[in-house]
Amino acid sequence: MDVEEDRESPFDDEASDSTDEDNEEDGPGQESFKDEEVALPPDFEWLEELYKKDDGDGDLAVAAVSGEKRSCAETARMFKLRRNLDQLDCFHRQKEHDVQKAREELKLCRQNIESLLEQRENLEEKMEEQKAADNSVAVFRTRAQHKLLCQKLQSEEELEGHINTELKQQELELSGVEVELGRFSSLRQEVQEEERAFGVLKKQKATKRLQQERKASQHQQLRMQHLRDKQASMRKKEEAECQRKIEEGRASRKVAAKYLKETIKRMQQQEAEKEQQNRELLEKRMQAVKSLKSNIAVTQESLRAEGFNSIQHMYQQKQLEEIQRKQEQLEERQKSKRVEIVEKILQEGPLEESRKRNPPPTPKLSLTDKYPSLRRAREKLLHYLDRRPPTQLRDFSSSSSASSDVDDQEEPTNQEEDHLSLSDSLAQPEFSGLWDQNYKKLLNEKTTLEQTEVKQEEPAMAIGKLNLPPKKVHGKELKGPPFISKPEVILFKDFELGKTYKKKIVLTNISYITNHCKLLGVSTHLKDFITINKHEAFAEKYPAGDERKRAISELLRKAEQTKHTFKKWIKSPNSTTSASFVAAQEIVRRGKPFTDGEYMKESFIKISEHLFSDFKNKGEIVQKIRDMPLSAKTVKDRTIKMAENITSQQIEDINSAPAFSIACDESSDVNDIEQTALLCRYVNSDGPQEEIIELIPLKGQTRGEDICKAVMTCLQAKGINTTHMVSVATDGAPSMRGTQKGFVTLLQKSLDRELLTFHCILHQEALCAQTFPPECKEVMDLVIQIVNKIMAKGLNHRQFCSLLDEVDSAYSDLLLHNKVRWLSRGEVLKRFAACLDHVKTFLESKGLTYPELEHPDWLEKLHFMVDMTGHLNMLNKSLQGKGSTALQMLEDVLAFERKMTVFARDVQKGTFSHFPSLREFKEAHNHINCEYLQRAIIEMQAAFGQRFSEFRKEKNTLSFPVTPLDIDPSMLNMSPFTGVSLPDLEIELADIADKELWVSKFKRLTADLEDVARQKAILAREHKWSDMEILPKPDKLVFETWNAIPDTYMNMKKYAFGVLSIFGSTYLCEQIFSSMNYIKSKYCSRLTDDSLRSCVKIKVTSYSPDIEKLSSDVQKQKTH
Repeated sequence: MDVEEDRESPFDDEASDSTDEDNEEDGPGQESFKDEEVALPPDFEWLEELYKKDDGDGDLAVAAVSGEKRSCAETARMFKLRRNLDQLDCFHRQKEHDVQKAREELKLCRQNIESLLEQRENLEEKMEEQKAADNSVAVFRTRAQHKLLCQKLQSEEELEGHINTELKQQELELSGVEVELGRFSSLRQEVQEEERAFGVLKKQKATKRLQQERKASQHQQLRMQHLRDKQASMRKKEEAECQRKIEEGRASRKVAAKYLKETIKRMQQQEAEKEQQNRELLEKRMQAVKSLKSNIAVTQESLRAEGFNSIQHMYQQKQLEEIQRKQEQLEERQKSKRVEIVEKILQEGPLEESRKRNPPPTPKLSLTDKYPSLRRAREKLLHYLDRRPPTQLRDFSSSSSASSDVDDQEEPTNQEEDHLSLSDSLAQPEFSGLWDQNYKKLLNEKTTLEQTEVKQEEPAMAIGKLNLPPKKVHGKELKGPPFISKPEVILFKDFELGKTYKKKIVLTNISYITNHCKLLGVSTHLKDFITINKHEAFAEKYPAGDERKRAISELLRKAEQTKHTFKKWIKSPNSTTSASFVAAQEIVRRGKPFTDGEYMKESFIKISEHLFSDFKNKGEIVQKIRDMPLSAKTVKDRTIKMAENITSQQIEDINSAPAFSIACDESSDVNDIEQTALLCRYVNSDGPQEEIIELIPLKGQTRGEDICKAVMTCLQAKGINTTHMVSVATDGAPSMRGTQKGFVTLLQKSLDRELLTFHCILHQEALCAQTFPPECKEVMDLVIQIVNKIMAKGLNHRQFCSLLDEVDSAYSDLLLHNKVRWLSRGEVLKRFAACLDHVKTFLESKGLTYPELEHPDWLEKLHFMVDMTGHLNMLNKSLQGKGSTALQMLEDVLAFERKMTVFARDVQKGTFSHFPSLREFKEAHNHINCEYLQRAIIEMQAAFGQRFSEFRKEKNTLSFPVTPLDIDPSMLNMSPFTGVSLPDLEIELADIADKELWVSKFKRLTADLEDVARQKAILAREHKWSDMEILPKPDKLVFETWNAIPDTYMNMKKYAFGVLSIFGSTYLCEQIFSSMNYIKSKYCSRLTDDSLRSCVKIKVTSYSPDIEKLSSDVQKQKTH
């Protein structure tokens, strides 16, 4: 039974009153007893009842001596009796100390009175002397001192009476306690005898248990010996069986070796026979080749003797066979065409009948039908094309043309010429690929046709009617449309005419920037008649010889000089480009506007004028700075490019990571645009990373489906593989965590699988901190109202600060309360409570009255909230920052939940060890409603217990990276980890469990985490929050341990890295929104979405852009 459960003592009120009176005002030179532990009074009622029940025969001792077994109730009663007697002794010592202290105070007070009396007598004598001397000023001063001394003497006499009364009360209480000690002396003796008997009984029990343990040990040794004998006999049997198997194996090996030798011998014989057969076959083939070779030589000699060329003869034979084959193919095609013609004739029968019934309108005659002379002119222009088939075999190099001649012989020569129009007959080029396609425009130009050998005459009527431009024919060459200037490819259309052209074709004005010109659609035979001339102007200006060599050398020199100058000029701005990227990065990291680039450049130039004044190359340095592009547009472009480069690095790491998690939160910017921050946590080669992937603006509604659509679109657009996503963390807004249409629910439906979902642990802690009773919230509201009243006007604020400075207050000002999350309201309350007296004085001087500031109940709640919000502030700060794992954050919350049990017990006892502000208030006012405060703490503890359910549920999963060997694999949540197999994970855990090399790493990890937690606790107690940043990060330590584990345990590593990637909070989202509000403020509210997301990403990311790559990709220009 604990002390808290004991009945109240009749001495409780007296003891508390005396203690408070002692601590109200201590005399000089005396020490206060308030720092010592205050002893609780014993339960006198229980002792009285026990004393009355005892008949004085010592039943407890008799029970022990008789050797009977003691019951649990008797043992508990003995321990409770001993505890109450010890409390009685402690209470007696405390009362003795109080009496001694009162006596010392009384003695000191009487000494002070005697000293004051002596001083008064001296002043009276001095005053009489001054009266005799008629010194009125001295008499007035002496009289004032005498009056002040009389007042002190009166207060000391009142204090003496008070102390005397208190001393008598303490002596009376001490005598009462001594009487109680005397009454329970016999009971004390019985307790001592009972304890002695209990010790004997305990020793006997221990001896008996030791004997039993020895017997069990001997029995176990016999069993072990029997087991060892059994194992020895089994080992002998196994050795005999193994020896038998060895002998059998040796015998079987001998038989196998014999069989193997016979097999090898037989195979060698077969191989020898095969080799002999191959050798004979090869000899036969060699003889056949020799005979064939001799026959060929004889045949060649006979042909040479007859005057034939054997090689030419063979080639002609092959060509004749090829011609014969083509002739057969032509006959087959003609047969198929005849069949098609017959089918068409049969099909045209009904059509002809229908035409007869419905005759078509009379078509207009074509120009060639109206004017046969034009047709004859075209035939004359092309009469040099020989339409007759060759009479004898051509050279073998033009066999393809010969085959085409045969085809042309079969076709009618005039079949298509009758249907040509005027423009086709006169304006179509002979070689259609060599002229511009706009040759029809020449019909409007006035060119002439001249004929040197034969003058072509046409009817004047035809020329007048058709308005044809006159042309002049030079022999058999047609000068048609102009030639395309500088072609790279010349396409010959419909060139397979099968005729041999005797005219040499010369192509000029070929492109100077290409080294060759492709001729497409030209047969091998015709390419011999086409030549290409380049650089005709250069060839005419510089004839072949030394003059051309000098001209070419000069051109090459100028080209090399231009190339060198261009390279040097290109290389120069590369350094300034890199510098502009670095400057833009620093501008954005500090949240400055893009226009600060020009300000930075101008400042740099002015500084350089003095900084590099003693440098020889000062002009070059300053010119470099001037060449550095830092305009607002350039800084913006650089920022967007760097953000894109960082994003590509992030996406590459995310897709290569074994798993990743996302966190999502939303906030409005200065233009009321809802910005959704999408974060990813993953593990790369450097360790765990928390990075912002995108800042997504939502211009319309912000429902759960809108957020989910925007997030999924972003992930798909960036090419992020969502199959490795394991968890998602959000705040508690309905649009995020709604059961039907919340973002988390819709995201899991979109992915068609289950994810680990977490409500941000910091948001939940903030909600729990708001569970103060309504009366405490009213205290907070009034504090905010008073602070705002003082600080709202500049005059009031300055006067209040002057007041604090005059009285040398510990604080120079009050703090304004901010409703933004993560800000501690405990600091506001703490500073207000510390300056409470000065606040009252200032308000009275301004004629403002707040009666609550004098009410004990209100002040009690104020000091309670100061202490409680201080504890919540400590928890909140331990949950903030990067580097904390979800397990560590959960453990901090669970530890605080357990601490609140201690806080409630502390308040119930009234010691207030963990509530310093409340303890000072109690010492000053002696008014505390412990029951109300305890209930408030218990309600807050219940709120903590109802939240963090998803973290409590997955505690085994979150603990795996730290203590993988202490967790049952069946208790792990495997569904979100798609790349991990539970059977393989169990095998790997079983394999690694007995390998000390890897197990020791987890032991060292636990020791390192304990050391970090110890140092963090020390710094938190000293409020050195900034020093915590230099401590090793827990997630980094966990990563380094798992990274040292070999890849043979890949499933374990994947699972550990997946758990390590889980977000415990959305603290980084709040940090991002703070940066966003700083960047896009009311002074810079016109930033575009691309610029804003780029600035935020560069400001908060841990990645560095690849400046060299970005600089090389930028277009090199003098000014950019």
